[in-house]
Amino acid sequence: MRNFNYRNSNDFLRISYNTTGFLNIPVIKRQEINESNIEYISFDKIKYRDNKTNKSKYVHFFDCYPLLLEPYINIHQFDKRLFQYFAIFTPYVKIDRNTPKWEIITNTAMSRWCGNQWQNSNCEVITSVS
Repeated sequence: MRNFNYRNSNDFLRISYNTTGFLNIPVIKRQEINESNIEYISFDKIKYRDNKTNKSKYVHFFDCYPLLLEPYINIHQFDKRLFQYFAIFTPYVKIDRNTPKWEIITNTAMSRWCGNQWQNSNCEVITSVS
């Protein structure tokens, strides 16, 4: 029964979000940020019960390529660690002109889905993939 419930949950089916466009990519609400005092902390450096100076930082995924899919695969595994920080950038995959279009669409959708889930949990989220 537990497996049946999980397989029919919104987290597994990824259907509990607002979408846009003909590809139904998740929508992330625009957040106003103060660009003067931004400090960053890498996703691989976050920890449980971090100190007060780090809690005012923005979590980014820019140099954590091996960990990039972790929030998408198990979105709630990182909630306690991520939600203590000031804001979260959506996961980012480097895209260049040789990247196939299907990969660009997939990476954008995964990034936006994570951001939408975190916004629905009342976190400040900044889109890093447009």
